[in-house]
Amino acid sequence: MFVTPLVQGPDREISFLVSFVESATVPTAGEPVEEVCGGELSNDVNQRIYDLEQELRYTKENLQATIEELETSNEELQSTNEELQSVNEELVTVNSEYQEKIDELTELNNDINNLLASTEVGTLFLDRELNIRKFTPVITREINILEQDVGRPPKHIAAALEAVGLPAVAEKVLLTQRQVEHEVHNKDGKQYLLRCLPYLTDERNIEGVVITLIDIDAMKKANRELQKLSYAVEQSPAMVLITDTAGGIEYVNPRFETVTGYALDEVKGQNPRLLKTGVLPREFYRKLWETISAGRKWSGVFQNRKKDGDIYWEEATVGPISDGAGDEPARFLKISENITEKKHIADQLAWSQYAIENATDAMFRVSPSGDIDHVNQAAMDLLGYSRRSFTARKFYRLLDGVDRDRWRAFAERLVHEPHVQQEFAAIDRGERRISVGIGFHRLEQEGHEYLLAFMKDLTAIREAERELAEVRETLRWSQRLTQAGHFVFHADTNELSWSDELYHLLEMKPGEQRIDRNFFLSLASDSSDRCRLERVLNGDREAGETETVCLRTFTGNTVTFHLRAESRPAEDDCRSCSYGTVQVLTAEGGEDD
Repeated sequence: MFVTPLVQGPDREISFLVSFVESATVPTAGEPVEEVCGGELSNDVNQRIYDLEQELRYTKENLQATIEELETSNEELQSTNEELQSVNEELVTVNSEYQEKIDELTELNNDINNLLASTEVGTLFLDRELNIRKFTPVITREINILEQDVGRPPKHIAAALEAVGLPAVAEKVLLTQRQVEHEVHNKDGKQYLLRCLPYLTDERNIEGVVITLIDIDAMKKANRELQKLSYAVEQSPAMVLITDTAGGIEYVNPRFETVTGYALDEVKGQNPRLLKTGVLPREFYRKLWETISAGRKWSGVFQNRKKDGDIYWEEATVGPISDGAGDEPARFLKISENITEKKHIADQLAWSQYAIENATDAMFRVSPSGDIDHVNQAAMDLLGYSRRSFTARKFYRLLDGVDRDRWRAFAERLVHEPHVQQEFAAIDRGERRISVGIGFHRLEQEGHEYLLAFMKDLTAIREAERELAEVRETLRWSQRLTQAGHFVFHADTNELSWSDELYHLLEMKPGEQRIDRNFFLSLASDSSDRCRLERVLNGDREAGETETVCLRTFTGNTVTFHLRAESRPAEDDCRSCSYGTVQVLTAEGGEDD
């Protein structure tokens, strides 16, 4: 046995190589090898030892090389371990990033799901084979889809929608790659907007179809209501004007255009002050603006000017319009009515009422049944009744000899003769009979029929007429007794009028012959009488101066007359009249006493 020490590695670690060699003798314990072996060794032994030494050296060298390779491998492994540790750290970082991405995707998916659920829009996702990929809960209200239906085609699903087939629509979109929209309704009539469009990836590749079902029933109803309101505004007889908060006109309806002459394009963006006439004071518009700016309504009357310059009046209500986002007005709305004609009528009515109340003739407004609903002051002064006393009695009770039946017949007469005048005897409060003339006018107003009665006191006139008749009768007898007559000649018109007595003196019947200047001159017996008669008619004689003229009567007799005439201006101061008297002087050449 041979023991050889070995030093290896950078740390100079000591190892021992133990070799066993076969020998004929076996040394005892503690005896050196050489001594055990004895003297010189044989060649085979030496050769064997040499071979072993060479082998040992070779093994040592291989071992040293192996150790060095192990040391190198150890260093490489250590370096690889460091690299693996770095890669592991990178993987941990990437894993963390992936986890964050997963969390973000999860959150985004939750957001999308909540968004789809909150929008109340039913959504159905189909893949390229038109099988169900995903759906929102809302769509299950009209399409009977369950979770286990994912992966199945929609043609196997029962849908409550009418007038459309989902599979056909989806196939059309997938084929044409264009969006398709349909308005559909369920069996209850509820309306939806069915929209089908391609499902596109970021690379613009079509990977299926997306179907959305939007509930438009409320919107349709609101739209119909809005159309009604719009039609009402467009066809309204009232003028409608909308401005922004700065006063700029945004909208006017056709009635505004008709009344003012301005089209919407002409006034859009302008201020309504372009209609002002300048009559109303600035304080009027300041109060208006303060009222509507404070969110309150304002009502009043404007005087405005049309495009052509004509003036018109409008009764308007102006108020704020809120957009619902706050209390501040978003716009202002003015609704007005053209009251020009009404105002004209009201002014005329006011003037008529004033004229009626201050008229000298008594006025009554009476129903066909005879009820009095209005009288003026002159009626109260004429008959002595108060206004209340008049309205408590029948009109025909004021007339002597007129009862209800006679009044009814008279009222029926007014249906065919709307304007009738008649004289009555009225009874005043003191039971005194008064001669009155009444003019009746039948009127209709706002579906009601009534009579206007204008009563005039004729008592003084009738008394004057009686006195005049008595005077005329006295004059007639005086002229007959004195054989005198009179005439009136209008020089400008050549008109001549005679009294009845003059007709008798000329032996003519009253009205038998048309009388004019030439006829009167033709009665002169000769040319000298004609000249004298002409001077009388022309007023050439002094006032009160008498002219003697011989005239032929209608039967051929000749009568001598005293003529006295006086020329005076007519009532219009443009014509002159000759007033004359004729008295018989002789008859058939004899003296007339």
